Amino acid sequence: MPVRALMLNRLARIIGGSGTRIRVNRPNRTFMPTKTRTYRITFHNQGKVYEIYARNVSHGGMPGFVEVEKLLFGENSTLVMDTSEEKLKTEFEGVERFYVPLHAVIRIDEVSKQGAARISAGGDKVLPFPMMYGTETKS
Repeated sequence: MPVRALMLNRLARIIGGSGTRIRVNRPNRTFMPTKTRTYRITFHNQGKVYEIYARNVSHGGMPGFVEVEKLLFGENSTLVMDTSEEKLKTEFEGVERFYVPLHAVIRIDEVSKQGAARISAGGDKVLPFPMMYGTETKS
């Protein structure tokens, strides 16, 4: 990386915080600050509602699935406040990326701050889209 770009990135971190970087657009030589994005993904999994935070969300290479990668979890502390976040950490330990079926996704939000990941009961308020499996008619 050229010295000028390094200096501009250091300046951007001082001005905008640790998540701000400057992207150099080569053809026009314009400098644009880019911010790291954080997404909150809420989806159904085995009758429960999962809410997790990640850096990258895309449609991925598999049709019908949402690709989620670079998972974010809260800081490690000696006092465990929320056991569901600890369950999520152990469940997704060592996972770099995973795919969620499109019909299981409730919503995806871009958020400014990361919250606590959690697992909650499915309940009656949020239901998955009804699917009809094996509805062949016999003649």
